[in-house]
Amino acid sequence: MSSYSLALNTYFKDKRDKAVSLSMTISGLGPIVMPQVINQLMEEYTSEGVTLILAGICTHSFVAACLLQPVKYHQRKIVLQEMQEMNKKSIDSAEMKIPSIDMTLDDEVFDEDEVYHTLPAMSSKVAISRRYSQADRGRYGRKDSVMSMFSYEQEAAGVYGIDSTLVGSSVISLDTVLTVFILNDYGMDTGQIAEFLSVVAAADITFRFLAPYIDHVLKQPPRTVYLLSLVALVIIRSVIFLIQDVRYLFAVALALGCVKGIRIVNMYLIIPNYVPLERLASASGIQMVANGLNILIWSPLIGVVEDLTGSYQACILLINAATTLTVILWSVKLLMNRLRKKNEETVPDQSNTLLK
Repeated sequence: MSSYSLALNTYFKDKRDKAVSLSMTISGLGPIVMPQVINQLMEEYTSEGVTLILAGICTHSFVAACLLQPVKYHQRKIVLQEMQEMNKKSIDSAEMKIPSIDMTLDDEVFDEDEVYHTLPAMSSKVAISRRYSQADRGRYGRKDSVMSMFSYEQEAAGVYGIDSTLVGSSVISLDTVLTVFILNDYGMDTGQIAEFLSVVAAADITFRFLAPYIDHVLKQPPRTVYLLSLVALVIIRSVIFLIQDVRYLFAVALALGCVKGIRIVNMYLIIPNYVPLERLASASGIQMVANGLNILIWSPLIGVVEDLTGSYQACILLINAATTLTVILWSVKLLMNRLRKKNEETVPDQSNTLLK
C-alpha cells in the first residue's frame, strides 16, 4: 500500500484529489461486486476453479502495472547539443578580463604592456561546492540519512499529520465492525442489518467520488475537511443512541456513509500535501505500521469494556472519546499555526513603521 500511494501521487500532482477520489471509489466497488461474482462462479465451478479464476484476475492487475511507464518518459525533451552550446556561451560571457600594471620604483611606470588575467567566474564556484560535498559526505551522511525526514518544517508538519490521523483512522475502522453488533442489540434481523450496511456502502462510494468537488466548494484544505468529518462522525454515533425507531436508522446510515466517503478520501490526501515526494513512501509506511499497532491496542480494550458493561454502547462512547481527542489535538495545532502566521505578519509591519 505504501508503494501504491507513492505511485499514485507521483503520476498525479495538480489533480491529485480527483485521482485519489476515483481510486478510492473503484476500490470501494470491490467488496460490493466481488461477492456477487464469486456467488455466481460457485454455481458453475468448484472452489478450486473459482480460486484459479480469481488468481487470473489478480494476474491481469500485475500485467497492467507492468505497462506503466515513468513520468520522465513523457516529459518534453530538449536537444542536448543546444543545451551545451547555451552553457558554453554563458560560461564564455562570464569570464572577466581585469587589466593589471607592473608597478616598479622606476619612473617608467607605464612602459610595460597590460597583462590580462582570465577569471572563470562560474567554474571556481562549482569546484568549491563539489569539494565541500565530497569532504563532508562521510561525516554527515549517516546522520542526514536518519534525520532527513524531520529536517524541514514541511516534513515536521507531515509527521504531525501522520500522528493526528492515527487514532482517528484506526479506531474508526473498528466502528464498522461494531455496527453489526449494535444493530443486533436494537433487535434488527439479518436482512435489516444487510440493508443498513448496503445503504452505508452506497453512500460511501458515492461521496468518495464527490469528495474533491465538495472540497472545492468548501475551499478548505484536506486536513480541515477531514477534521470536520471526524466531528460529524462523533455526532452521528451519538444520534444512534437517541433513536428508538428502527426506520430512522436508515437515515443515519445514509449520513454515516456520506461522512465516511468524504473522510477516507481526505485522509489519503493529508500526508502527500505535507511530505515531499521522495519521502512519501517512508511517511506512508510509518502511518500504516502505527495504524496496525493502534488496532492491536484498541481491539482488546474495546472487548474488555464490552465484557464489563455488557453493552456495545459503552464501546461507542470510548471510540467517540478517542475521536474527540484527535479533534482537540488537531484543533490546537491549527490554532497555533494561525497565531504564528499572524505574529509573522505583524513583525514586518512593525519594522516598516520604525523605518518610516
